[in-house]
Amino acid sequence: EVYESSDSTPFEGGHYRKHCVEQLKEEVECLDVDVLLTCEWPQRLVRKLPPEEQKAVGEASPKEVRQRICSEVVTELVQACEPKFHICALGGKFYRRPAYLTKEGKSTCRTYCMGTIGGGSKWLSGLDVDLGRAPNIDEATANPFVDDPEGPAAPVQPATVDELKVAVQVEDEEMRRFRKRFGAAPLDVLQCHTHEAEKEQAALDRAALRDEKREAKKLYEN
Repeated sequence: EVYESSDSTPFEGGHYRKHCVEQLKEEVECLDVDVLLTCEWPQRLVRKLPPEEQKAVGEASPKEVRQRICSEVVTELVQACEPKFHICALGGKFYRRPAYLTKEGKSTCRTYCMGTIGGGSKWLSGLDVDLGRAPNIDEATANPFVDDPEGPAAPVQPATVDELKVAVQVEDEEMRRFRKRFGAAPLDVLQCHTHEAEKEQAALDRAALRDEKREAKKLYEN
């Protein structure tokens, strides 16, 4: 109802309107979009995945959850923007989809579905954004948003020991790359930034308090 409204405002509460989406699609026609941020997942995101990835996405976000958080509007935006990275939310658990082909097979898009903070699964991820690096076309899947709509989800099977070992190795490799680039683990970097921000705010508070005392002293002397 809000989406189809002809109201001139682009948003109402946490909801966007159709004309706002159409305007954004027009604005990105001639742009090279690096990162797209959305709340919802795009509809049909999990199509054209190998069986082991069907298991992974089923464990991260079962079909009944995807039916609630996926949006055809976001699919239209992703197809219009063709970003290099797409970051979305609402799934509750972290899931990274293998890159898929965009721009008529000349580039790729990597999708990161973020988890809930404190939800018991991974929720912090460092992106290695190197815009000058050529996309790895050979390892990308076909574009999931082309052709048929999403069929029935593959039955979810428990991960095998070997599959869990591979997943741990992938996480370790991501952590090594992050440490090499930033010199610390992701949580350490976050805590450092938080600590520095708190120190800066405390310094500002002390300066403001000194100014207030100085002004009060001037008023008393006068």
